[in-house]
Amino acid sequence: MNFEVLKRQVATPLCRLLTSSGLYRAAAPVFGGIGSIFNLHRVLPRSKGKRVPSVGALEVTPEWLDESIGFCRANGIEIISPSRMCGILDGIEPPCRFVVYTFDDGYEDNYTHGYPVFRKHGAPFTIYLTASFPEKQFIPWWLLLEDLILRDDTCRCMANGRRLAFDVTSDTGRETAFYELRALILEGCRTDYRGTLEQVFLPNGIDIEKYGGLGLTWDQVREMSRDPLVTIGAHGLKHVPLGKVTDSELKLEVTEAREIIEAHIGVPVDHFAFPYGARGEAGQREFDAAESAGYKSAVTTRPANIFPEHRNHRYALPRNMISGEREGRNIDFLRLWFSGTIPALENRFRRVVTV
Repeated sequence: MNFEVLKRQVATPLCRLLTSSGLYRAAAPVFGGIGSIFNLHRVLPRSKGKRVPSVGALEVTPEWLDESIGFCRANGIEIISPSRMCGILDGIEPPCRFVVYTFDDGYEDNYTHGYPVFRKHGAPFTIYLTASFPEKQFIPWWLLLEDLILRDDTCRCMANGRRLAFDVTSDTGRETAFYELRALILEGCRTDYRGTLEQVFLPNGIDIEKYGGLGLTWDQVREMSRDPLVTIGAHGLKHVPLGKVTDSELKLEVTEAREIIEAHIGVPVDHFAFPYGARGEAGQREFDAAESAGYKSAVTTRPANIFPEHRNHRYALPRNMISGEREGRNIDFLRLWFSGTIPALENRFRRVVTV
């Protein structure tokens, strides 16, 4: 069984055990650090019906968002911007126990469902925007993949010249199909990203442009960029795994995305998020590219809390992937992130700073 599938199956009962027993407190002195960066994506009302768990996990509800902000403030955790976090790491800003809320890609629901919650609380948040999303040229293929997997009891398709079939009658089967097809799609980035997507979806009657309209408009981005609560960062041009592209493509993804966003909003874009930031998807070459482009920080998707030592690794900052499927059912699970318990389990009890 795929490790990601197994991990998702045991996550909720394990979180419940760790929270109710108080065992998470033992992790805090070693793994808690000085703060956390939350990695979020979409803000939507709770969905009903079958889902591919890994896709459903990218969503949190407005109610969860509201409750999580209240949880942070009730527990002395300050909600801050990436720039203030950098100031704390540099010793310029006064230290505090903090969290940075970040949203990847740039979905319109960040504006319609998320923004009002942050305004209500006067809490800052960050959107890492894929520059092609407001232009309706970004393809959120994971949503297309969910459509394909949920359509029938057997998922059949071609990917990278391979004819594949999966039994998707269970969550385990749906997750297995998702992760195997994810790997093949990302491998296709080395040669023909769009061609790979067309090969997987078009023979199954799925329009690859179907979800192009889910992104923020430039008017919405401009409006939020004028609000001191909102930081607009860059998330590449086309949302491709930067570790798989050429040096010239990497430079284009990192620098042109920033230039396009700045031209539309008229304010500096100082922070970057790697579209795929796990180990093997972004490494030292990519970290150096973000630094060379003049960003003040860059974030990965590698789980860990922030430690003072990250002042020397600010282009490879870890983030904790918050799952609406898991945390949305019990706000107390946030204790497992702030104590560093879940990152410790993810990292096999290694205190990860350099990644």
